[in-house]
Amino acid sequence: MTDSKLNAKVKALTIRMPMTLHTELKNIAESKGWTLNDEINFRLRAFNLHEQMRTVATDVDDIKAMLRRAEAEK
Repeated sequence: MTDSKLNAKVKALTIRMPMTLHTELKNIAESKGWTLNDEINFRLRAFNLHEQMRTVATDVDDIKAMLRRAEAEK
């Protein structure tokens, strides 16, 4: 992939974090054979997926409650 195509699909972001967190994330990434960028992207995606799963779980609980109420009304 050319640099121009890569740049069209990637947005650079500068963040500030405590040095201890930076070191911890870098060590974890290196233990996986990843870059620090890979580790941060992985964690952001995992967090987003976790939030989506929590939303689905809440929706499922709501549907179950509605079904129980419907059964009780019969």
